[in-house]
Amino acid sequence: MYDDKIEEIKKTLCELALIMLNLKRGANLEEYEFINFQTNLAECLYNAMSVYREISQKEREYIEIKESLDKEDFLEKMQKWKNQKLEIKEVISIGKSIGDSFAYIFYRDSIEELEKHYKHPDNGLFVSGIGGRGEIEFIKENPTIDGYLVVYHSITNMLRIGDFSVCSLDGKVIGTGEIKSEYINDKRVLASSVYMSSKVKLKIDAEEGEEIYGNSTKEKIQKQLKNQDDLLLSDSGDIMKDKRKMNEQHFLIDAACNNEKGIAYNEEINTLIVAIKEEEYYASENFDDILGEKIDNIVKKMIKDSPYNNIRMEQIGKEYKPYRKPIIWWNISDDIILDILFDKRAIFSVVNFATYYERLTEMGFQIEFKENEIVVGKKCGEYIAKLEDFEMIEDLITHELYTQEDIAEMVSYIVENSHNQSDGDAIVRVSIKRNF
Repeated sequence: MYDDKIEEIKKTLCELALIMLNLKRGANLEEYEFINFQTNLAECLYNAMSVYREISQKEREYIEIKESLDKEDFLEKMQKWKNQKLEIKEVISIGKSIGDSFAYIFYRDSIEELEKHYKHPDNGLFVSGIGGRGEIEFIKENPTIDGYLVVYHSITNMLRIGDFSVCSLDGKVIGTGEIKSEYINDKRVLASSVYMSSKVKLKIDAEEGEEIYGNSTKEKIQKQLKNQDDLLLSDSGDIMKDKRKMNEQHFLIDAACNNEKGIAYNEEINTLIVAIKEEEYYASENFDDILGEKIDNIVKKMIKDSPYNNIRMEQIGKEYKPYRKPIIWWNISDDIILDILFDKRAIFSVVNFATYYERLTEMGFQIEFKENEIVVGKKCGEYIAKLEDFEMIEDLITHELYTQEDIAEMVSYIVENSHNQSDGDAIVRVSIKRNF
């Protein structure tokens, strides 16, 4: 029974992913597809969460009568339910990745705000019960507020502070809001109250919520509103933004997936992409052996006559981080995007960072390799500019597949400009503004 429900949810998610892929290509979507996209995704994930809760309830009931049940039957059912719950969590993760691709339209240049969201925990599940139902009904009834689009947070991995954002169509975040819901009138009416923080005055038809909630809830709301106020404070005065055109190499993923051996190596940029199909993964007793067979000979070719040889392998896919472009926006074929999104392929990048470090040293940077971090700085006149979030920048090479030369040039450009705008030693944080 639950397996059928899970498959139906996956089918709906696939349909929603195709809508986003069409939107990426600039297809002339029917208006209702765009307006209803969030609520359709929310309903789908709410259904997934309802199945999750139903299975959890079954588990609790079985545990209560455990002593009267056949031991093998009990263990078999508990294992099956455990596996189904894990599958539902993965389905929710897929759905939120699709939601990220929608939110990216509006948040693509708001890296500092996304970093603040990222610091808040995400339990990997979806909202449920009265609260979840109230949020979805609010989003259904309010696709826009005062001419701005409402972006629902729970359908994403990236948005974790507040329940929704209010965004302009040119990608500016105007405000955030919190939704609190409760049944009243003998549970015949679901009442929702909205609490807003915004950069501009917005007209919104919502109750204050003072008559419904007690002091403990008010204190929680006040704390949440404080988080939202902090979120909307821009750090842009302290961050150098760079919108230069950089060359990503996502085409190597297409090449690896279409290669019989599942590999694509570009000697010029010293990057190897490995693609492994689902059936290949499950057929192996030792996954590392598969990777070893595919890459050993090429990795030997990647070693340079350099003191900076540093080879790393990263799995790249739908995992979210604030500076990553959601997978649906990658410049690769739709079929491969769907395979990665729905875990039918695993993609790995293998990169030797020697070129990157050599280029930085040529530009006058000093690189210090410490036990848990890499410290990068450059003397500018009498002062030193040090680079923060260096691992984040390297992720642009291993995951976003930008060329090492482009990233080195970007780092140098940002450091030089930060020094020119500072009165002394500078700590440089990097935020990448980019086109789709």
